[in-house]
Amino acid sequence: MSYSHFSLIEGGQLEALHRLGWSTRAIVSETWSPEQVAEKRRVEGSTFVSFKTIYR
Repeated sequence: MSYSHFSLIEGGQLEALHRLGWSTRAIVSETWSPEQVAEKRRVEGSTFVSFKTIYR
């Protein structure tokens, strides 16, 4: 499986949506793939969320 990294802008958008109370699932359904969100959270040291969990 390959991952792509977010740009600085995308990372900022993801952070802003989380601060506004968006769930990871809501963000994924509106913006990025579950794999991208899971990898971004891992890289940032946030609570790990498996892309498989996001797909549920």
